[in-house]
Amino acid sequence: SLQKRKREDKISMSLTKFPKNLSKIKSPEAFKDYCLNPYGIKAKKTYNFPREPPVHTFLNEPLLLVRGEKPLGQSTVTFRVDPKMTKPEIKQYLEKVYDLEVKAVRTWIRQGKIKRTVTQKYKREKDFKKVFAVLARPVDPFFQKIDESAASH
Repeated sequence: SLQKRKREDKISMSLTKFPKNLSKIKSPEAFKDYCLNPYGIKAKKTYNFPREPPVHTFLNEPLLLVRGEKPLGQSTVTFRVDPKMTKPEIKQYLEKVYDLEVKAVRTWIRQGKIKRTVTQKYKREKDFKKVFAVLARPVDPFFQKIDESAASH
């Protein structure tokens, strides 16, 4: 029965792991910290605070001005861009390259039309993205809408 008690003591001691040098842990708070996190793993902080927008790089991205037939707002301009460009990239492109103050960017992805070739085969045109950029100041109507006199010729 003495041997049995010794075995039980060994088992109970192996289940409760204490630090090898208990002399370093002097306060109850330190012992609690050790028991809750015995390996000293530190949590990585994650923040949900607003950050500066990332700087996007864009090289050789075409940006074509499109003048539509429908009337737009006084400060809205329409562009045709590559479908891979994102809204932040477009906004940054207009602000840095053309020195425009952009309030909002709305996009519209258009699939290319299916056309029949001379050999009676079908071919799809390239997809494109149409951008409606709302600027801070009004824009000349020349850049927004096609004139009726120019459309009739």
